[in-house]
Amino acid sequence: MISENATYRMVRVGAGRMIHATTGTSGRTLCGRSASHASHLDAPTCRQCADRMPVPADAVTVEIAEPAPSGRAVPAVSAREAVTVNVTGDVAVIYVRLSRDSDDSTSVESQRDICRTFAEARGWEVAEICEDVDVSGATPLEDRPGMARVLEYLATGRVRYVLAWKLDRFARSMIEFGRFLAACDAGGSEAVTTDGVLAPGASRMAAKIMATVAEIERDMITDRIRTMKERLRKRGAWPGGIPPYGYAVESTPDGKRLIEDAEAAARVRDIVSRVIDGERVGGIVDRLNAEGVPSPAAHARIRQGKDPRNKRTGRMPAWTNTAVKDLLTSPALTGTLMHNVGTRDKRVMRPVLDAQGRAVKVGPPLITDRDHVRVCEVIEARAVPQGKRATDTMLLHVATCHGCGGYLTANARKDRPGVSLYRCTAKGCEARASIQNTALEPFVVRTVLARFGMWRPLVKVAEVADVSAEIARDTAAVESLSEALGKLPAGGPAWNGVMAQLTATNERLAVLTAQQEAAGTADYAPGPLTLSELWERAETDADRRELLREWGVTAEVWKASPDRRDVARRVKLSITMPHAMDTSLESDDVDPMEYAA
Repeated sequence: MISENATYRMVRVGAGRMIHATTGTSGRTLCGRSASHASHLDAPTCRQCADRMPVPADAVTVEIAEPAPSGRAVPAVSAREAVTVNVTGDVAVIYVRLSRDSDDSTSVESQRDICRTFAEARGWEVAEICEDVDVSGATPLEDRPGMARVLEYLATGRVRYVLAWKLDRFARSMIEFGRFLAACDAGGSEAVTTDGVLAPGASRMAAKIMATVAEIERDMITDRIRTMKERLRKRGAWPGGIPPYGYAVESTPDGKRLIEDAEAAARVRDIVSRVIDGERVGGIVDRLNAEGVPSPAAHARIRQGKDPRNKRTGRMPAWTNTAVKDLLTSPALTGTLMHNVGTRDKRVMRPVLDAQGRAVKVGPPLITDRDHVRVCEVIEARAVPQGKRATDTMLLHVATCHGCGGYLTANARKDRPGVSLYRCTAKGCEARASIQNTALEPFVVRTVLARFGMWRPLVKVAEVADVSAEIARDTAAVESLSEALGKLPAGGPAWNGVMAQLTATNERLAVLTAQQEAAGTADYAPGPLTLSELWERAETDADRRELLREWGVTAEVWKASPDRRDVARRVKLSITMPHAMDTSLESDDVDPMEYAA
């Protein structure tokens, strides 16, 4: 029988990774291994030794044998030569989780104090308090920073208990809770809750039953929330959550609705106006960040009274090109209620439609439907084709190969700074074109501005009878409804409801299409600036490239040959965008749609 008053040494056997325990006089560990070799206490404790080592109520002195300076293992040392530390019994790690931080009885501070008091009353040493704030219990274990830290403890076997306030703090999913219990078992640890539901040595069956109850409760809450939001959508009320940028939430007797956030709404209209007038998105982003304007994410946190800075980096979220494009192309700017038809990880936002297939409006429009169509058209016209990576080269996606029609790529020359080579990289092209930027770029700029510099790009002006915006909206609704219909069992109530919406939308779309054909297309008017003035305002090659693409300029390049050596004979310039120029200004009978150098 081992005495509770015995003094122990913690050692490691050979090259093993576990720390074992032995008495001061024994040559073997408590689990039966040889104790003639010692090492640092930097590995997990052997559970068999720990189970055989009595832990008295009071602290005991434990001797820890250190290795020799040479790094080689040394025999057991005497008590006077050993390093001593105090061990107060079992080690626990506390886990705290809260979906939303608050000041009530379930707050982070409350959970922390309850768990710390529970551990101290049992003489447990608290190794660390791991916290997850604003994290759902349904989130996978590894995706929670605090729980990921707990898993690290379990993997090394350094803790006896993982302590939480209640069972659902660990997880609200049966699958995730089962994975958590498996990690505890692998590390020789136990999950414990302060309310006694999970006590040391409690039955695993009871834990699994409670986890099942927690999962059922989560599903019931999810269903209630989903039903409530669906009812609110049908009434045209705001279903909850963070409002779109430019809006604030107002409570009314009929439910919550969106109202304008004066400061953000004015900024949205300014951004829309600038993009329609030709300013590039990248320039707008740079200006917003330079002026310190809070991004949509930071703005939302500020309105909630929270610190807008990133918790991990301490930095303010910045405006990005993607954020601005997503903001401008979302129908939410017209007061349309949106919902996610994708997954939680991959969101796909679509307008909510009523029984007649019309978009549900939940707030006042920040911009008109026509302005929304126009800004979407501008952004789409500037988009770089998928699979192509843009750089700061001026003629990327402007210069093409005459041999195959593909775009020329630009490669910088290491031996000549500022000089790059535009070349065709298509494997099947039999007449690959290549030309230096110092020859091609000045020729394109000089020719375009000389021939068309005084022309003014046309700006789309909507007619009173123009229903293109309504057609675009209903076309998107048809696509969304068709997608939803394909996921439902035919003949069911839900299928019949969506089919009725689709039928009504198609009928309305047919009427709008006929009206649009009768009214004709939209008119165009000259913009306020000439091509030369717009070019002078462009600051970088990326800005100039966007202008050339917006004007529909292409430079078709031939492979050099004896009869095509001069750049003027190797390059054909075209302006292919419909309605790109003001045709009321003519110069030397030059066709504005094409000019062959």
